[in-house]
Amino acid sequence: RNLIRHGIDVQLAALDLAKTREAATALGPRARAVELASLRDGTDAVFLAVPANAAPAALEAAKGLPAGTIVVDCTNPLRWDNGPVHTPPPEGSMTAHLAKRFPELRLIKAFNTFGAEFHDRPELGATAADLYVAGDDADAKQAISDLVAARAVHRDGDQLLPAYTPLPVDETVGVEARLHHLT
Repeated sequence: RNLIRHGIDVQLAALDLAKTREAATALGPRARAVELASLRDGTDAVFLAVPANAAPAALEAAKGLPAGTIVVDCTNPLRWDNGPVHTPPPEGSMTAHLAKRFPELRLIKAFNTFGAEFHDRPELGATAADLYVAGDDADAKQAISDLVAARAVHRDGDQLLPAYTPLPVDETVGVEARLHHLT
């Protein structure tokens, strides 16, 4: 919603196209529903906001994505055992796992350290939220950081304030574990 409010057209893609259309309609004319398999050229970035164990299948279904597409892994590999338990894949992070499995895509990690309510309504926070942007692709991290810095703002009276403060991190392996303990 926040991206749409700032003039960015968004495509929602999921396996259940009927639910996806319902969500896109609720967001307004800047959002449209598409099938995962139809994501192709013209997709600047994919924000992978699914359960971590569904992330590989989602990217597999989006096999039409051109090489070089930025994929932002918003997942947290967790299972529930009397509370959340961090369960990363053998590569150390879901982002590293996805990068190994889909080497033609540009994987970075972001948008996984605070709740959806702050993405939707950044004014809920007393200050800008720290947005960790991790990965090995410096240009992809910068592109997403620029997108966030330029458009993710909220109004406090007559003043526009940043919603996020992008904080680049130079690695993906292990960053999920460290960030998990911060949230």
